[in-house]
Amino acid sequence: MNNKGFTLVELLAVIVILLGLAGITIFGITNILEKQDEDIEKQQKELACGAAKIYFSLHEEDNTVGVDELISDGYFSSTSKTDKIEKLTLTIDNDKKITIQGDSFQCQ
Repeated sequence: MNNKGFTLVELLAVIVILLGLAGITIFGITNILEKQDEDIEKQQKELACGAAKIYFSLHEEDNTVGVDELISDGYFSSTSKTDKIEKLTLTIDNDKKITIQGDSFQCQ
């Protein structure tokens, strides 16, 4: 009798191992992509803060500006990832500290 093939148990074991590796890989990639989106959003908030500093230095009578207004006035460039921050509002206080409202993000 010729026994050159794999048994059903061996094939199932290989499939289970491959599915486990695929699940771990997909989980890792998902976390990396979420972290990347968070980093991009943080960088955009920092850029919006810089744009707000310029805006507030030129418009001293204002103490609040929306990111959408910064974009429309040309202080901040819109990208495909700004949809989360376009609705945010930046406020400057008497100590010249800029805060993004609704997100407790304070500019440096």
